[in-house]
Amino acid sequence: ISTLVMVQCTGPSETEELSISLDGELHESIDVYPDENSRKYGDAVWHAFGLEDTCHGLRAVILGEPYESSQGSDVILENLAVFR
Repeated sequence: ISTLVMVQCTGPSETEELSISLDGELHESIDVYPDENSRKYGDAVWHAFGLEDTCHGLRAVILGEPYESSQGSDVILENLAVFR
């Protein structure tokens, strides 16, 4: 059995970078600033495949670095989906 974890955001976001750590290790930093102006729902911004079927720790940190045209540093984390 393997597990898939997926993080979804609702946009547009006001910040450029979201940092994801899995099991205490930095997995990656993601550019979450949208390419278009319309609001998007359920935009999958990160995933991990083939995880062991056990407990895992996931941490999402908004780095607070606003994009050049943004007015703040908001990111809406809409969903955390786990598939087995």
